[in-house]
Amino acid sequence: MKHHPLFFIIILALITTSATGQTDTLSVSAIHTRWVPLVGTTLLASGTLFSVQPELHRRSIEMRDALQIDGHSQLRFDDYAQFIPIATSAMLNICGVEGKHSLKRLSLLSGTSFLIGMTALEAGKYGFHVQRPNGHGFTSFPSGHTWFAFTGAEILRREYGADYPWIAVGGYIVAATIGFMRMYNNRHWFSDVVAGAGLGMLCVSVSYKLWGE
Repeated sequence: MKHHPLFFIIILALITTSATGQTDTLSVSAIHTRWVPLVGTTLLASGTLFSVQPELHRRSIEMRDALQIDGHSQLRFDDYAQFIPIATSAMLNICGVEGKHSLKRLSLLSGTSFLIGMTALEAGKYGFHVQRPNGHGFTSFPSGHTWFAFTGAEILRREYGADYPWIAVGGYIVAATIGFMRMYNNRHWFSDVVAGAGLGMLCVSVSYKLWGE
């Protein structure tokens, strides 16, 4: 059950359709939210194509080779920094900084997002069976660290982006840094990171849509 990009992209299209809903206002935040499913699907589909198409995968190999400088040391803070965006949402809420939802509602939405993502992540890893660039295992696609970080960043944006846009930007900067570090540490291909980012954004869109948000 590996390398079925057409089937995968069809599923992504269905997810995008279900995740895109009408919003109550035409605020900047609402417009951004409307675009998230499309952006997420584009990233996930692009990562999939880069992973399964030999010509495109060679570009990922070239990027990997460019980052692997002889003697460079690995920086493993990505194992911990991936939690920063989602932890920020929780801590701001606990500390009384008003977001879009209560802590109870935020926990429900976040839990659903991560549950959906974990299911999709495992399906991708064992369905596509892509070897990691460092040769350690065949669970490279998509990147779990990147997925987790972007899921947290999108939740942070939805909860606090309207009133505190700099917080939302910060969350996405952290998430993008995590993706880069996964490539720098030779744990993931470019395609894995792009797909992980898209998957994270999509999971949040589906979760919020399922709960009527």
